[in-house]
Amino acid sequence: MKRYISFDFIKGVGILGVVCFHVLNVAFSEEVDKIIAGDAHILLLLLGIVLLYLGYFDGLFILLSAIGNTISTRRQWNKNIEIMEKKPAALKVFKNQAIRGFIIWVFGFISEGLLNGLLLDVILGESDIWLSLGNELFRINVLQTIGIATIIISGIYAYCLYKGWSTKKILILSLTLSIIVLLLRPLVIELGNAYMVDFRSPWNNWINRDFWTNLTYILIVPFINRFTPLVPFFSLSLFGLIAGSYIGEGRITKNFLKWSYLSALFLFITAIISGLILGFDLEGDSLFLFSFVAAGEIAIGTLILQLVDYRGKAEKFGKKTIFFRRFNMLLLTIWCFQWVTIFPVLIFDAVTGWGALDGKLNGYQLLLLLAIVVLFWYIIVRLWEKVEFKGSFEWLTIAILSKGRADAGDRLKIQEILYNPESIVIKEKD
Repeated sequence: MKRYISFDFIKGVGILGVVCFHVLNVAFSEEVDKIIAGDAHILLLLLGIVLLYLGYFDGLFILLSAIGNTISTRRQWNKNIEIMEKKPAALKVFKNQAIRGFIIWVFGFISEGLLNGLLLDVILGESDIWLSLGNELFRINVLQTIGIATIIISGIYAYCLYKGWSTKKILILSLTLSIIVLLLRPLVIELGNAYMVDFRSPWNNWINRDFWTNLTYILIVPFINRFTPLVPFFSLSLFGLIAGSYIGEGRITKNFLKWSYLSALFLFITAIISGLILGFDLEGDSLFLFSFVAAGEIAIGTLILQLVDYRGKAEKFGKKTIFFRRFNMLLLTIWCFQWVTIFPVLIFDAVTGWGALDGKLNGYQLLLLLAIVVLFWYIIVRLWEKVEFKGSFEWLTIAILSKGRADAGDRLKIQEILYNPESIVIKEKD
């Protein structure tokens, strides 16, 4: 099955990085200050820096999701335009992608809200159940952001295809919207701090607020939330729209690579300028930190794409990276069930007595725990593979979207995707 093998690798490594970062947050909290201060051993310092940086790579999944969504939209358009007029073809494509986006949003609410949040609190006995359930109404997580962005991006791209816009025109539109979204973030923060109580933590004290205030908070949470608000994270979806429209047919040019690196440079400069003007705010939703991390996400993604797919090394690379790409096969499911990671941590703590849940692990103890966590998820994914990932969120999504179609379940063809991947890339030089 033809695909961008480098993207599969990036997402596989990314989900492991996110899981390990969350473990680090709990088990290594007393040592994080040493890492930030540069007082840790050099190897642990490097590991800490990498994991801390990867831990902020939520935007990477938003970016890659937008690229994949754009490519999928284009494929559906090419198929539908052969059998129907442009308007119904565009509407059908948008409908299919909007359903996909809604499903992702629902999975995000159920998983990160009810499972990763509520159940984890119950397991640890840290919070009142009904209070925790209410708290989730005032949060938006990565999957929910991806779901909403998928619907919006699909609508924009379907309209562009309907109007017959060139990739250059799509580029101009998306860049303009991206800049607007980025510039809106400082304004949103300013207005939020001025007119809202607990602006960055709208779930605080919700039980004592009146109905209309709570409803207002819930409606604007997708735009203001501290974790992955659409302003500014939607700008990454727009960058994904640009990338997907250029490489959707498997053509990677030097001009595209140059544009990608310049985009990363633009975001890096934005981070520096915003830091100097507005302050180097280390909140994940600040313009400084968002732009700084997003620059790295685009630069690293482009570099791997260039080294692997552009140079024609993708299929050989795919054979050597099965371990990491296997996690991508269940990326959505792993993300939704991250809370399960608490069980190997609890067992580790009970056996060793090292105080992992109290943040008392040293660097070497952390390395051992991270290895156990990775092994834990590897065993789960490997065993699930034997039944073709049936029951997973990936399987369920395809079952819903592909009902009645002959190609149902194509994406879960394990042999073609995992063991015998075929690169989609048609190399062209400018």
